[in-house]
Amino acid sequence: MFFIGTLAGCEAASEGRQVRSGNAAAVGLGLLCFILLAVIVGLSIKHNAEIQQIQNSYTNITLERDQLQTSYTNITLERDQPQKEALNLLLHNIFCPPGWKKFMSSCYYISINMQTWDQSRMDCRGKGADLVIINSEEEQTFVSGLARNFWIGLRDQYHQGQWKWVDGSSLTSQYWMKGEPNNSKYWKTGNTYIYEDCAQITFSYYPLSNWKDVRCDTQLTWICEMRTQCREHHL
Repeated sequence: MFFIGTLAGCEAASEGRQVRSGNAAAVGLGLLCFILLAVIVGLSIKHNAEIQQIQNSYTNITLERDQLQTSYTNITLERDQPQKEALNLLLHNIFCPPGWKKFMSSCYYISINMQTWDQSRMDCRGKGADLVIINSEEEQTFVSGLARNFWIGLRDQYHQGQWKWVDGSSLTSQYWMKGEPNNSKYWKTGNTYIYEDCAQITFSYYPLSNWKDVRCDTQLTWICEMRTQCREHHL
């Protein structure tokens, strides 16, 4: 009986030690979890603070960039303002004589009389201008809308087939009608002939295809061209 009682006492003591050991392990594990949770919370707070700091820095940089852009825009406007004022003043003071039409940097006079090519050019030169020279598709379209059948400053009178403008320049853009120039010739006297050596713009629904060569002694209206003029200011 004594042996049995002793054995039971030993088992009870062993179970007590196991319970105490399990409690200690649970406490240690709980403490470890608490410490780990505290570390995670601390790191999270620090991380959030760093993110907020980065966002604040980005916002400040964006504001500084916008301020610099605004300053640059204002400086550019201040720099360009005198140039714009000078350009507006220049454009305001560029004009054409009364009775002339302005297009880009040229003035155009549309005659109402009819004369030969040489007579027409003489009239233009008397006005400080010359027969119109076509330099671009835009000018061709504009001039074509000014009148129906008129002389332009183009001829091949001195060398057949070599068309030149009145300023001596060669053709760069051409707007001949289909089949033109045909350089038809007309009998004059003896063995001499008159050729179609002068160019006109004739009425057409196609403004980019309305040039025609005709005899220079044909009677037509004409268009003169001169550069725009500037008004003089007296201080």
